[in-house]
Amino acid sequence: MSSTTHGTTPYYFVPGPSRHPAMAALGLFFVILGAGQWVNGADWGKYSLAFGLVFFLGVLFQWFSESVSESEAGQYGRKIDLSFRWSMSWFIFSEVMFFGALLSAIKSCASATLLAPSVTFAENILKPFFPNQTDKQFLMMMRIVVLIFTVLVTLFAMNTDASIYKMVEN
Repeated sequence: MSSTTHGTTPYYFVPGPSRHPAMAALGLFFVILGAGQWVNGADWGKYSLAFGLVFFLGVLFQWFSESVSESEAGQYGRKIDLSFRWSMSWFIFSEVMFFGALLSAIKSCASATLLAPSVTFAENILKPFFPNQTDKQFLMMMRIVVLIFTVLVTLFAMNTDASIYKMVEN
């Protein structure tokens, strides 16, 4: 601790070495190992996944309990409390930005998978049949083709029993 006088809250608090990060990583290892094996058909994978989740949650409970007891013991001062609040604020902000980027990428890929074949079909197959079209007419034709492709893909997805992997494979 940095406090030079006894009985006062320290300016900063440096906790001692902790086993919690290594134990949490071990629990997550079993979660990932079990999930990977369960997805690939190994029956023991679900037990490894369950063990890893229980182990990880137990470590988190111990870790947070230790942190709360340090706080209640007066080892954290105003600066540390402020640091925790800023850390949580930046964490939430980074999560919002990450999931915003992830959803944008997914939406971009989904629209691109419809747009690319539609435009290719309109440009390479339909355009030679209508060589005297204006740009406005060609744009309207591409929009109609995108709409038709969207309806066809939706009907295909709704009327198949295949998984997404089999649909993409074919």
